[in-house]
Amino acid sequence: MKIIIKRFKSVENMNQTLNPILHTKIKYQNGFTLIELLVATAISIIVLLAASSTFITTYKLNQEVKERIEYENDVRNAADLFRTDARQIGNFGCQAHPDLGELNNEYKNLFATSGTQFVSTTAIPKNLVNSQYGNNVLSVDPISGSKPITMVYSGGQDAGGGTSRTGCNFRASVSETAASIYVIGTTSINKNPALYRIRRISNIWGEPELLVNNVQNMSLTFYYDKHGENDCPQTDTPVESNLQKFDDISKNSSRPPILIEANLTICSGGKFKDNKCENQVIDYTIQAMVRKGEVCS
Repeated sequence: MKIIIKRFKSVENMNQTLNPILHTKIKYQNGFTLIELLVATAISIIVLLAASSTFITTYKLNQEVKERIEYENDVRNAADLFRTDARQIGNFGCQAHPDLGELNNEYKNLFATSGTQFVSTTAIPKNLVNSQYGNNVLSVDPISGSKPITMVYSGGQDAGGGTSRTGCNFRASVSETAASIYVIGTTSINKNPALYRIRRISNIWGEPELLVNNVQNMSLTFYYDKHGENDCPQTDTPVESNLQKFDDISKNSSRPPILIEANLTICSGGKFKDNKCENQVIDYTIQAMVRKGEVCS
């Protein structure tokens, strides 16, 4: 205290100097009340929930669009292969078609009911194996309720151009025929049903090609031209449509169908229970014209 007093000329002077300081009121800054904090927190939570919900919805829509685009690409590629094979059904160039008895012996009666149509929806025989390797073509296990489709045509690179090795004055050899099987099934490495393509070239069945994954079913529709050889309109007359629709191959026709329609039921999320889709189902339709199915021109 002595030190402080010495700094002033007198006690009176000190009092005059310190009194204003000692009697000054300290002003405190007011903060948020508990209620204000609770209200602000609640509003923040509501805003965050709304933003999160919008983000999740946008993300799910984006994933659905992405999946849809991927499936459309897969189905488009499968459709190109399906149309290419269907276009060649029963086409052996300038040669006569193979002997039906030999054909059914080679293909284990796949074409016993379809005659000269060279297309079959018969279940693939379990003994249909490669003569060279002996492996079973049914490395794909077909699912029940979905019919496969088998198409047979010339084994040459171009069915429309004939076979140069034997010429046109011969019957096409069964051993040299090509074939394509489209089947919905599962494999040892893919337990979800999918669309597979199995090809036969030069008497050898190839490994299954995975075309479209998560396919629940494939339904087939066949369209036949009801015009006969003797009632076709003249070439200078417009040809009127005269198609007959069947859910399976017609046993009354001696020619292949003019149009084949394959409807794929796809389980987009890939979630199955007892081979049934548990989420969104998308249907895609593939239409393929058959060159040999034409009767009138």
